Amino acid sequence: MVQVLAGSTLFQRISKKSTAVRWGAKAVSPCVIAVMGIGGSVGTTHLCMMLANSMANGLKVRTAFVEYGVHDTGSACLHLAQETKSLSGDIHTFQYAGIDFYRCISEEELIKISAMKYEAVILDMKYGSKEVMTEFLRSDLKIVVAGMNLWQAGRLKAFLKNEKLPSSHWRCVTLGYDRKLAKKLEKEYGIRVGLIPAERNPFELSPDGFLELVKLTEM
Repeated sequence: MVQVLAGSTLFQRISKKSTAVRWGAKAVSPCVIAVMGIGGSVGTTHLCMMLANSMANGLKVRTAFVEYGVHDTGSACLHLAQETKSLSGDIHTFQYAGIDFYRCISEEELIKISAMKYEAVILDMKYGSKEVMTEFLRSDLKIVVAGMNLWQAGRLKAFLKNEKLPSSHWRCVTLGYDRKLAKKLEKEYGIRVGLIPAERNPFELSPDGFLELVKLTEM
């Protein structure tokens, strides 16, 4: 059980969209939160599940978790799908903990999902293609997940040099913290690296964990 806290502009926007949807509005687009991992094993999917849980079970809005593009066969989302009764008879669409999950979704499929009266859509993405970056830049809230060891930080440096995005347009977070390395990156590139404590079970958020997600989504 999670408690909804006031003061988050994005949460307030989603609440307004939710009200509009429930009163029959026809053209209400969802709030899209794009979470893009810089390399593998940095906690992107775990963070997406935490966010989806906070939206669906904290804010009580209709939420879609979208695994955007091609993901490997060992993904956490696939394992969850194999253990869950699917919505359509396959492992590409299923429901868990009040969240609709969609696996390995293309741009065309995402357009259809966005038209299904969801109030929040969480995109689980991996940096590495023009298509992913295009969808990332379209989103309402852009979150980059990076690892904070030497080789993972090297990938983040390459991303920062290649993309040159204004730091005000996106958030950088990590689920594993090396404060000394993070401060070095913050100073060198003018960014802020936030720490999101990884909940052991993303579907059972602690009050502190939920508060950190609220802070992350403040716009």
